[in-house]
Amino acid sequence: MQRKSLITRIGEAIDSHRTASQLLHEIHHTPQPASVLSRWHRLLPTPGSMIFTLLTISVVLWAQNVGAIALGTQMAASTSISGIPYQGRLADASGNPLTQTVNIVFRLYPSASGGAPLWEEQWTGANSVQASDGLFNVMLGSVSPIPQGVITGNNNLFLGITVGTDSEMVPRVQLGSVPFATQALTVPDGSITTAKIADGVVTKAKLDPTMSFEPAFQFGGVYVVNPHTGACQSNNPFTSGCTCPATFSSQLMSEISHGVDGFNCNGVKCYAYMCNK
Repeated sequence: MQRKSLITRIGEAIDSHRTASQLLHEIHHTPQPASVLSRWHRLLPTPGSMIFTLLTISVVLWAQNVGAIALGTQMAASTSISGIPYQGRLADASGNPLTQTVNIVFRLYPSASGGAPLWEEQWTGANSVQASDGLFNVMLGSVSPIPQGVITGNNNLFLGITVGTDSEMVPRVQLGSVPFATQALTVPDGSITTAKIADGVVTKAKLDPTMSFEPAFQFGGVYVVNPHTGACQSNNPFTSGCTCPATFSSQLMSEISHGVDGFNCNGVKCYAYMCNK
């Protein structure tokens, strides 16, 4: 028998606490020829499939964060994804849950009907699926790896299921966001570097429209004033006068002695001011 993974055991623990009323939602398929296996006319995801999926992803992400697994380097060199968790229910023609080991073949299709499968996996022999009280859990891709191109190259995927010698069940099960969440986990390095960001795509509006990108200090020119007479000895080139540009403030920069560089400071000193913000 195939050794059960940690994720499978977690799914089985959840299933053991699920009430019988949660197992009544079923997807019907067409009647099959008379045989032992044809009595299984329903194969259903349980109502808790979404919880199982979210828990699976959470456990994987937690394990990566604490260093239990290294998804980056291992998946970067791989051309297949790690797997897609799937949970279903087997019942007989009367809706009674079954407890038995069965052979199941899973296939992925790009459409709800028709067409050739993109991928196939056979859970037979030593890998046969064990159904307990009707419930079973499998990690699709653990027997036959799913090529990464199957996930990245198709916006929609539909799962075809064949139990034993019966025909493939209808309708096919449409997979949700789980494969694409798996695809996200294949990013070799979660860090964002400048090499991974195209020029011009990160704008102020994308970050925070209220954010200011002005430097801490901006220069607004220099002017010189005679403090005794108020005469403007040297204009600020930014304003053509002894003033600062709007939103700038003036700050005393230095004192200039009378006569230096031609400044008329009434025999005392003039003051040089710098504009900044």
